[in-house]
Formats: sequence, C-alpha cells, structure tokens
Amino acid sequence: MASVPTQHNDNWRTGVNRAETILTISAVQTQFHKMFEIEVDPTSGGGPSLWASQIVAQPLFASNMRWNDGTIKDIVLVCTMHGTVYAYDATDNCALLWAKWLGQPVLDLLDLNGNINDCKDIHGTNPEWGILSTPVIDQNRQCVYVVMWHNENGGTYKLHKRDLLTGDSIGEVIIAGKAPDAPYPTFDPIFQKQRPGLLLLRPEDLPQGQQDRVGSEGTIYIGFGASIESAVFHGWVLAYDGAILTQKAIWCSTPSGNQGGIWQAGAGMCADEEGNVYVMTGNGDFGSNNFGNSFVKLSCDTLSVLSSFTPWNWSALNPVDEDLGSSGPVSIPGTSYIIGAGKEGILYSLNRSNLGGVTATAPNNIVDEVQATYNPPNPNPDPDHHIHGAAVYFEPLSQIYLWGENDVLKAFTIDRATGRLSKTPVASSTLVAPNGMPGGMLSLSANDTADAIIWALLPLQVGIADENANRQICVDGVLRAFNAISLNEIWNSSSAADSLGHFAKFVSPTIAKGRVYAPTYDGKFVVYGLDKAMPDRFVNRTCITLGVVEPNCK
Repeated sequence: MASVPTQHNDNWRTGVNRAETILTISAVQTQFHKMFEIEVDPTSGGGPSLWASQIVAQPLFASNMRWNDGTIKDIVLVCTMHGTVYAYDATDNCALLWAKWLGQPVLDLLDLNGNINDCKDIHGTNPEWGILSTPVIDQNRQCVYVVMWHNENGGTYKLHKRDLLTGDSIGEVIIAGKAPDAPYPTFDPIFQKQRPGLLLLRPEDLPQGQQDRVGSEGTIYIGFGASIESAVFHGWVLAYDGAILTQKAIWCSTPSGNQGGIWQAGAGMCADEEGNVYVMTGNGDFGSNNFGNSFVKLSCDTLSVLSSFTPWNWSALNPVDEDLGSSGPVSIPGTSYIIGAGKEGILYSLNRSNLGGVTATAPNNIVDEVQATYNPPNPNPDPDHHIHGAAVYFEPLSQIYLWGENDVLKAFTIDRATGRLSKTPVASSTLVAPNGMPGGMLSLSANDTADAIIWALLPLQVGIADENANRQICVDGVLRAFNAISLNEIWNSSSAADSLGHFAKFVSPTIAKGRVYAPTYDGKFVVYGLDKAMPDRFVNRTCITLGVVEPNCK
C-alpha cells in the first residue's frame, strides 16, 4: 500500500514503497523538481535566533483516510523538535488539517560561540529537544503515537496518543520504570535520548493464536540511548499497551554495567513475522546480563532476551567509539534472516532462530558477514566509513542497499534460502558521500518490480570544512535519486530551484503517491514531485507561533 505509517515504511524496516506508480525513472529524469516547501514552527522557542525549529523525525503518510463528511484524504504527518505535531492534506497540496503543540521541549543551552551549559548534544546541532523519534500511525484505529521530551523536572518523556483525524488527545503517560534485573537501575530521563523510531505491533501483525500477546490495540515499543555520553546511562526498551498506555514490560541492556545505548541513528527497532522484537546496541559493557555492542532478540510480551549476537572484537570497539548500533536491524521478510551494520562498516547476516552468541576470537558464529564500506587502510584519508540509519532491502532483486560515510552507494545481494551475502557489491554509484557524518539516508520506491528508484538524503558537497553534518548550525543537504539496478544517478536537487536547505541528520525521505517529502533543519519540509510548482499560498502553512495555537487552527 502507499501508506508510510512507521519509520522506514514497515516493521521489517525495509525502507521500500512498492506501490509508487507515478515516479517512473523516465519521469524523474525529465519532469521531477521541487514543488513547494512548508514552514513549521517559524519561531522556535529555544536556542539562538538563527536557529529554526528542526525536523528530526521522518514524515509519515496515511493514505485514503475517510473523514466524517465522507471525503477521502491522504495525511502527511510532520513532527518538530519544538514539540508540534502537524497533519497536512496531501490531496490538497499540503493544506493544513490540524496542528497540536505538545508542550515546552527540553532546551539545549549552547550558544553560537560554542559555549556549553547542560548541552544535550556534543556536536551542538540541536537547540531544543522535543519530538526526536519517528512516531507510528495505526491507520486501522485512526490514531498516532508520539514520544516527546518535555522540559519538566529537568526533562520528562511522555508517550502521547492522538486522534489522527483531529489531533485531539486520546491519552498520555510519563515514561518511567526500573530494570527487572539486578542491580535494578532506574530509568533516568535526564541522561537518556529517545532517538530510534517507535515500533507498533498490532494483533493483526501476529500469527493466529498469538495475538493476545500484544493486546487488543497492540503494543508500543520505545527505545533509548544516551543524551550525555559522559554520564552513566543504559540502553532501554519500554513497552506500553496501545489501548490504555499502561506499561507492559521494560528491558535494560546493561543492568549491571554501563552504556549499551539503543540509538540506531534514528532507525526503528524491527520485528519479524512471529512478533519478536530486534534491537542493536552501541558501545557498552558485555557479559552476564549486559549486552553492549550486540544484536538482541526480545519477546514481544515480556521483553525477555531470546537470543543475541555480539562480535568477537566487542571490547575493542568501545574505546574507539565504533558502535555496532549506529544503524538499525532489518528483518528480511519471508526468510529466517536479519541484517545490520555498524561503524566498522561490516554488514552482518544472522539467523533469527539463533543469532550466534559470542566467540572469543574470529570468526563470528553467524550466517555471513562482509566488509561493506571501506575499512582503513584505504585510499581515502578520512578514517571513518560508518554506516548509519537502516539499510534498504528490495525483495524482487534480493538486494541490500547502504551508503556509508566517505564511500559510494552500494548494493549487495542476500541469498533468501541460505542468508549468504555477496562478497562484493553487485552495483555501486560513482558519487562518494562527503567527508564525515552520516553517509546517505535511504528509501526506495517502485511500481511492484518496475521503476525501482533509490532516494538518498545526505550532505551537499560544498567543501571539506562544511561537509560533516555534526558541524554546529549544520550543513546544506541534497536529495538524490538513483536507478536501483545500475545505481546511476538520475536526478539531484543541487540546483538553486530545487535546493533542499539544511540537512536533517539521520532522516530518510518519505515517498508516496508521486511525491517525495524531505525534512530539513530550517524549520520547513520540502515537497518534490512531477506537478507544476504550487502558488505561494502553500508556503508557511502553520498555525503555531512560539507554542501558541492560533484560534482558527483545527
């Protein structure tokens, strides 16, 4: 279906929309362009005056929603770091349907000179922290779940449930709890950052006879990494009942240790056909009941650990900040396999029934692995070739796409019967990603098996000093499109007429019904398509100013 209700399109996190009939390769090559841009939160409440509210969550798309008057609308949902949820009518060129401000976000007290006071980001690229993670839409029940970091008691996370058609609150709950394993650390919202996209498992997502494990309206899974990496923190997964928002289970990745954050560069935790939940953790302690630098398989009802994999060199990854969990896992639909890659640039293929555990020395006891990005020593003088976000998996070609730092876009194949990976790319682009963070953030559109296009958001190459997206005040970005078979570039937004603006780090583009929705750090999102550019009345469609909802705002 054309809907994109969750981060990277589906609970497998494939990043693929196979219902795109409008954006053919030939049409994108000849007719595609920037249509208009929509301003959100024009005056941000936090940070220096040069900062506009940022979009860090992937825009979502709900297709064919029926209103009370019988009309059918497509909804584009956009959330901001200022704490506003916007719903736009994609069938009417993003006319505003409703906007709701959820409250004052946590402020990042960093000025333009780099002076730090209680800074929540070591790179100083975000002035305020409201809605970070990509929400999730339950289209069948016409609601959306959003997590926000509120500026209460120094920082409080809340899970919000909102009506998708009106934006009205259905309920909210403060996120809190203690680990069920000794020594029972307490979740501390001051030192935790809710980066990965939310995961919703509905009863209809599970096999017959298993549906009561997630409740009548499903279960929401929320992952956490670190807000201040020098502090004591842990990785956390908390599960909440989708109907009444009560907490169902909680899991800590390092209950008797430290770190092991779940951040995945914004990618969501994934699930398989049985309803099992998979996460990838970052640097942290390992052993006993600790799972730093690991793939972990969790049960959907109790969040108990069912299986795990930890690379044999996990202890060497910690001191050099080579997180395994810099990207998210991708479950390969219709198979027994799951894939993922981290800062080492190694792509792993694991059997979901037994992820592989840990070995004292190489080789790892897994299905397969391949060095997917350049690894030093190599001709590129920059030592980092990290992989961020989630890879794209396109089933008709059995291909995995990823774009690491300082490297080219690559496609590898996976054997659906054995899980084995091609040892070299079956296709590569000629364009090298700019130096530094974060490589390319990918999505794929196709008309079933035809006209497959890889879409990538990444920094625009404007000089070595400006290319790293961790630079304060951020960098210019670009949207690029590639033929998914040859990986030849067919279009990009580098012209002045098509310019994107400032790059939104770790956010994949959203493609639906002939449009590409691209977020920015400029207090706007940009809409690309084949239609003629819309009049100016479609710009600045906002009814939120400094958190005040204007009277005519629905």
